[in-house]
Amino acid sequence: MILRVLSGLFALGAVCGCGYYVLGWLAAREFLGDAVSDQEDLPPVSILKPMKGMDPELYESLRSHCVQDYPTEYEVVFGVSDLGDAAVTYVRRLQTEFPQRAIKLVVCPEASATNRKVGNLAQMLPEARYGIVVVNDSDIRVSASYLRNVATLFGRESVGMVTALYRAVPGKSVWSRLEALGIATDFAAGVLAARKLERGIRFGLGSTLAMRREALGKIGGFAPLFEYLGDDYELGVRIAAAGYEVLLAREVVETFLPAYSLGGFFQHQLRW
Repeated sequence: MILRVLSGLFALGAVCGCGYYVLGWLAAREFLGDAVSDQEDLPPVSILKPMKGMDPELYESLRSHCVQDYPTEYEVVFGVSDLGDAAVTYVRRLQTEFPQRAIKLVVCPEASATNRKVGNLAQMLPEARYGIVVVNDSDIRVSASYLRNVATLFGRESVGMVTALYRAVPGKSVWSRLEALGIATDFAAGVLAARKLERGIRFGLGSTLAMRREALGKIGGFAPLFEYLGDDYELGVRIAAAGYEVLLAREVVETFLPAYSLGGFFQHQLRW
C-alpha cells in the first residue's frame, strides 16, 4: 500500500515537472516570437549605477555602459557611500577614457536606509537629468545595443518600467557554476512562465530597472523601499499597481559571479 502511494506521488511529480517544462518552452517561444519595437525617436536616458567594492570583471562591466550605440543623449551616474571605495578608481578611469561622455560620481553619505543600495539611489536620483532612469547592479555587463533595446519600449505613455533577463558567467569554482546553472535553467524559465500565465509581468529584475521618472514619482520614489531587500521586485509591483505597464526587453545582460566557496555560496543564496 505504501509503495503504491509513493509510486503515485512520484508519478504525479514527474507529470508536474514535465508540464512545467512544456510551459517554459511555450513561454520562451512566445517571448522570442514577439514583434520587436523599432522606435526612432528615442528619449535621453540617465543610467544610475550604485556601487560598493569590487566585483569580478568590474571595469569592463562598467565600461560597457559608456560605449552604447545610442543616437540620443545619455549619462552615467555612479554612486558610492564614500570616496574611499575601491570602485572609485574605475570611475575616474572611465572619466579619463571617455571625456565626451557625461559621467558623474555622486557620494552618498546618508545611512538611514537598511538597504544601502536603495539609500544611495535616492541620493543619486536628484543628480539625474533625464526622464527615463535606468538602474542596474554594478556587476552587470551589457551589449552596445542595450539602451536602444530598452528605451525603444517606452514609445507608449502607458509603459512605466522595462526590465530584462540576465545570464551568469561563473567563476572558477563548482559553487559558482552551480549558481550559474540555476540562473540559466530555473530563474529565466520562472520569469517567462510568470509572464505567460499572468499575460505580462508585474515585477522588476535588478539586472535592469528602466523607469519613467513620472512613474517612479507616483510611487514615492525610492524612499518607500529603504527597508526592503527585494527592492527590484517591489519597484515593479508598485509601478504596475500605479497603473503602468511593465515590459520585458528583448535583451539579456550578463552578470559575473565570484568563485564562491561553499560558505560564500550559501551566504549569497540566503542574502547574509
